[in-house]
Amino acid sequence: MANRLAVKKLTKEYNQLLKVPVDYVRVVPEPDNMLLWHYVIIGPADSPYVGGIYYGRLQFPTTFPMAPPAIYMETPSGRFNPGKKICTTMSDFHPETWSPSWTIDNVLIGLLSFMLDDNDGGVGSVKASEKDRRKFAKQSLAYNRKQIANFDGLFPDIEKLLVTSKSSD
Repeated sequence: MANRLAVKKLTKEYNQLLKVPVDYVRVVPEPDNMLLWHYVIIGPADSPYVGGIYYGRLQFPTTFPMAPPAIYMETPSGRFNPGKKICTTMSDFHPETWSPSWTIDNVLIGLLSFMLDDNDGGVGSVKASEKDRRKFAKQSLAYNRKQIANFDGLFPDIEKLLVTSKSSD
């Protein structure tokens, strides 16, 4: 059960993200659980992820914002192991580096940056070839629709976002 501070902060941040979304990222909280957010990263045109739609989850602890979220990506990307926690300085792998003043948009921007960074990563990351990453990008939407329950219900405008991201770059 989420505490009031966590729900209040997450609600405020979600409303802010609706007004000012993070480029290439969309989020939606689980309707009955504000501690679980679904996100998609739309592959930027100047990357091997172009045309990709990468689904993941942010799992916030009941003590949020005093503790960081767990970050997962479910869609194969060639960058992260599907279904495994992702190790970043803004995830629950490193609670000692977390700052309660960080916002969810900071986490999402950091995750996108980490995805686009080609350096070897920590737990939950992999390093596939550019060719494989482009292959995963082409397969990603079909994968999400087949493997992620209610994917289209969570992100009903996803194809529109994909077209917009390709044309804006």
